[in-house]
Amino acid sequence: MNTHTDKTQTPKGQSVANAVAPKQRSDTSTFQFVDNRPVAIAQRKLQQMADNSLQVKQLGDFQARFNGQAFHSRSTAPVQRAGDKIAFEKAGEQADEQALRDIIEHAIEQHRTTKKQAKDAIEKTKDDTIAAVPDAKITAGASKEQEKVEREVERQPKRAALRAFVAAYQKGGWHLKALQKEILVATKEAVRFEQHGAEIQIRKVDDKKKIYSIFLENERFTAKAVEPEAEPLPNPAFVKKGTTKEYVQDARNVYISRYASRGCSMEQLKSLLSLGSIKPRNPTDIIGNQAQTFNFGPKGEKDRMDQREKEFVQIRDGSGYDQRFLSITHAKETRKIFGNHGEVFTSEAMVKIDLAKIPKGMIFNQHLDVSRAGMIGLPNKERKTTKDKELESAVYSVIKNRETLLQELPRTAITAVKIAGENWMSLHDARLRYDRAYQIAQEDEARKVQAAERAEKEKAAKKASSKAKRAADDAAEMERSAAAAALAGKVATFIKKMTPKNKKKAGLTDKVVKYLTDDLQWFVEQAISEKKLKITDEPSNDIIEILVKLAKI
Repeated sequence: MNTHTDKTQTPKGQSVANAVAPKQRSDTSTFQFVDNRPVAIAQRKLQQMADNSLQVKQLGDFQARFNGQAFHSRSTAPVQRAGDKIAFEKAGEQADEQALRDIIEHAIEQHRTTKKQAKDAIEKTKDDTIAAVPDAKITAGASKEQEKVEREVERQPKRAALRAFVAAYQKGGWHLKALQKEILVATKEAVRFEQHGAEIQIRKVDDKKKIYSIFLENERFTAKAVEPEAEPLPNPAFVKKGTTKEYVQDARNVYISRYASRGCSMEQLKSLLSLGSIKPRNPTDIIGNQAQTFNFGPKGEKDRMDQREKEFVQIRDGSGYDQRFLSITHAKETRKIFGNHGEVFTSEAMVKIDLAKIPKGMIFNQHLDVSRAGMIGLPNKERKTTKDKELESAVYSVIKNRETLLQELPRTAITAVKIAGENWMSLHDARLRYDRAYQIAQEDEARKVQAAERAEKEKAAKKASSKAKRAADDAAEMERSAAAAALAGKVATFIKKMTPKNKKKAGLTDKVVKYLTDDLQWFVEQAISEKKLKITDEPSNDIIEILVKLAKI
């Protein structure tokens, strides 16, 4: 395993896919089983699948052919698994090269399919093997020691199956040399490979044009395009070239899958939903009572652990009060997660997590080979095991569970929630269901929205009523104005027909007549507004006298 002092280098000229994975040691046990037991046969089958993998065989078969080419990673850490360490991208746009690009793409997809089938097969064999192990039969009245023995009889084959799975898993994934051979065979050696840093260029043999690229290390990723109006993510997302898969970086700049999940109790879920986050029970770096379990060298209970020590004790002893981080898994939700003794992890609830919404400084990946390169082990005083043995167990655990550690899980990073036996629901729906404060807030918000809608409707109705009233008033005014104009016309005619005597009597001098008739309608409307005339009145000497008085005023 990779201890903190292990500085093994990948030999020059050797592909990242050809680095030999160190062998894992198996836990010793006093319990041995007959080789023809069904569980033992299944375990051997699982191990044989790892040892006889077609891709691993091809890797050895074609080693010699490519050893002359410098296909090696710049990483100094021993490589234990090639999976997800390669990305692809087409190059060139010439139509006459399309057929060759299609052939290469088909070879890549075939290799990808074989990889996935192998992974699915070892997952299924592991699950079937563990399921086939009968439950421990505890004899009535058995002593604690007898009960321990009987439980160990159940656990040993499960542990063996899990370790065989981890060994097979580490040998799976992409195998660069085998893939190169497959591409050469598919193209009838019409291409060659050239490495330039972390890019392996696939070029045509005849004109040396680049038509495809295989990317290694960090060159596999490119920043994800962000919509201009989108809020910036706390942890920027990246896309793996040639795919739609999204990744983020952890505190050590290791690229990890953007999405993960975590099981939790209903109490933890409600706390997460109502308080806004969940934190480890003991996030400090004070060694405390774990000094009784592990040998920290000269450090005592009141001293502080460094980051790697803190991660190690979480992996090996992170339950109860000694929980230093929150563990999450990158395993697909359809995969079963097992404890170290083969028990299936079950939870009352599960949450999906978007790591792009958590600052990278709070994220520490464990299961990827580049992350494991710096892992350490501490001697265990209780188990009387060495630091190397403890490191081996820690590495085994994080690979088995595809584990990453968080300093804190904020509610804003939750994308979905699942209650045992139910379907996934949105964070909003989960909060409506389990967060009373959120329910009240949502109800208050709904009431505010309804009140605002009612006020808007009332305002609109009032506005419409006011508009209708104004229209009615305008219509009435027009009607009055028309009636006043008609009456004024009648008065003008009446004045013309008046005798000089009557005009004199009414005070209608030529000057008054001119002044009055120049704006006769206004005088008529004024007399009406002062209620001295009515619209229905007919011209008379009395009306003329009223109008003359208004004119003289």
